[in-house]
Amino acid sequence: MPGDRGVRANQLDRTRLTQIHLPYAGAGQLGAGQEKRTMDDIKIKISLEFSITESDLEDGLAEYDELSVDSLICQILDKSIAIDEIDCKVVEGPNNLEEVDELRSASNDG
Repeated sequence: MPGDRGVRANQLDRTRLTQIHLPYAGAGQLGAGQEKRTMDDIKIKISLEFSITESDLEDGLAEYDELSVDSLICQILDKSIAIDEIDCKVVEGPNNLEEVDELRSASNDG
């Protein structure tokens, strides 16, 4: 259903937050070359793992007009909470539909 694509893309089978890093001014000793951060400079680093069906991935990529998973996640986060700067990287698993096709082909061959 076209109207619920965004909702379905966010209803992931399994999502796990494994790491949050919040450096701020006064949090420990500053090393050589490090500058003091203020609360305006909060940096959050997360590791996210999720499972999604191929059709829901296709719908999510189409909904946000994106070609890769990393750019899709960037768009979702930016539109949800207006992030100033974001860098997303897929470190394991397919990052686009072509890589999904390659995995499917390899699984059918093996």
